[in-house]
Amino acid sequence: MKRAGSGAPSANRITLLRDLDGLGVAVTRTTFVDGLNSPFGMGASSAISCNVANTDAVVALFLP
Repeated sequence: MKRAGSGAPSANRITLLRDLDGLGVAVTRTTFVDGLNSPFGMGASSAISCNVANTDAVVALFLP
């Protein structure tokens, strides 16, 4: 990661930050998915799935 310009290693996870009270500040912090390989992009592909770009693959995640 140092060659790519990052000073810290990747956490290899995607974290959800939620504003439950509408004040514009995250109140909860939840791990959405972990065990990834340096994720750098995420996009919704439908109402039940999303795609995550890792450094070695694109992974489809199906939402519960």
